[in-house]
Amino acid sequence: MKEQSKELDYGYKILSFLGGVVAGADHEINNQLMMIEGSAHILLSPDPSPRARQMAIEAITAKVKRIQEIMAELRNILRNGENDSLKSETLLDLTNKTINLCKSRFKNHQILFQINIKENVQISCKETQLIQALLGILNNAHESLKSSTKKQIKVDVVEL
Repeated sequence: MKEQSKELDYGYKILSFLGGVVAGADHEINNQLMMIEGSAHILLSPDPSPRARQMAIEAITAKVKRIQEIMAELRNILRNGENDSLKSETLLDLTNKTINLCKSRFKNHQILFQINIKENVQISCKETQLIQALLGILNNAHESLKSSTKKQIKVDVVEL
């Protein structure tokens, strides 16, 4: 009975984690789509200037590219990275990939996010698993701070 309870608890934690990841990506994608819609309105307006037309097309192209990046990040993060080999990765790059999936949720709940990692700090890890772990921590931080009065997450990484 206790074993079954532990498995259920683990299952709920996984679902909660996945829900947080999907919610963050959903929010980010919806923001991009709203900006695409705004650019489309410019293109559909009567007689937009050539400059306005060009800017709208560039904005739509950039937003579509961002949605493609989000989907690629989601596919990578939601897969099982258990069998991946250890690689030397830049910690700042991995952290930025992770933050990109949840930054809109932080912004919408007025949660200030600060990060202090030197650009050259390397870590030997399984990228997918490290990003999953960081996302879990950030999702927990988001849940605990979204109704708080002091809404700040600060990450400082120092080499020992």
